[in-house]
Amino acid sequence: YADKIAALKQGIELKAHATPLLVPLIEEGSHADEISLNIIEKYLGNEVLNEIDSLILGCTHYPIIKEQIVQYYRRAKLKVSVIDSAETVVESLKAYLASQQLLSKSNVNEDQFFISDFTPAFESTTKMFFGQKVHLKRLPIWDEFH
Repeated sequence: YADKIAALKQGIELKAHATPLLVPLIEEGSHADEISLNIIEKYLGNEVLNEIDSLILGCTHYPIIKEQIVQYYRRAKLKVSVIDSAETVVESLKAYLASQQLLSKSNVNEDQFFISDFTPAFESTTKMFFGQKVHLKRLPIWDEFH
C-alpha cells in the first residue's frame, strides 16, 4: 500500500500497524466473542492510529470483522472511513478480466472453491463470507511445495 499511495503524490500520510492476532481469531471462528472484541479495540486504539481519517482493511480475512471495526469507531465517536481492500481487488480483477475479454458469459450453476489447506474452522468461516455453506476442494498439488 505504501508504494501505491506514494505514487499518487497526493501528500497522503500512511500509518501501518500490525495485527497478528486477528487472522487466527477469524480462522478459528472466535472473532465475535468478548476476547476478540477487546483485541480489536486494543489494536484500533493504538496511538499509531490516532487521528486517522481512513483505515484500509489490508487482509482478505478482515471483512469478517468489518462491522466490529465500524462499531468501534462509532462508539469512540470518530469519523474513520473503513476501506475494504477485498472490494477494491474484486473491482480491479473484474475490470482486468473484462479488458482481456476473459469474463464468463455463461451462468454457472455451482461456484467452486479451491483451497490449499482445510480445517473445519475455515469451512465455518467461509459460511460467514458467503452466507451459506460452500463446498471446498483441496488442491493436492499444494503438497508438492511443502
